[in-house]
Amino acid sequence: MALVHGVEAAERMDAEGAVVTPLAPAEVERLMNALGGLQVDAVGVCFLHAYVNDAHEKQIEAAIQQRFPKLAVSISSNIAREIREFERMSTVAANAYVQPLVADYLAKLDARVHALATAAGCQLVASCDLAVASTAAKFATPGVNIGLFCSTPMVALSRNVGRKAAME
Repeated sequence: MALVHGVEAAERMDAEGAVVTPLAPAEVERLMNALGGLQVDAVGVCFLHAYVNDAHEKQIEAAIQQRFPKLAVSISSNIAREIREFERMSTVAANAYVQPLVADYLAKLDARVHALATAAGCQLVASCDLAVASTAAKFATPGVNIGLFCSTPMVALSRNVGRKAAME
């Protein structure tokens, strides 16, 4: 896995989130072509002032997902929505680096758990009180399609519903 490849985008937001230089469709295409020439497993996107206005990051994320659906994408406005660029970029770079590794590990873990307990699926709770559920899991927050849900409601649920019923 290559650790660093930088591709600069011709776009700009000001500190209030107003577009100074729009992200033109031709620029998005240029970026996708540049990305296609790299041998990477993941991409981290960090634009100036995306903590205020994430429109350009979301546009790039959508383009990457459409053109390279198997490529892991991390955008700074989703990972670390804060004013300091170094902190946002280093956090998104770390997330992009570990994302394919963790996804591979979780896929293997999910397969093993699924072989043992097919009704529950695989659910991992992180120290931030966020549960990561496999797509095969039968319990998740309604409307959440990404396999993440806050585990805190599980406390109230477990007090009122039997364990087996909650996991079916």
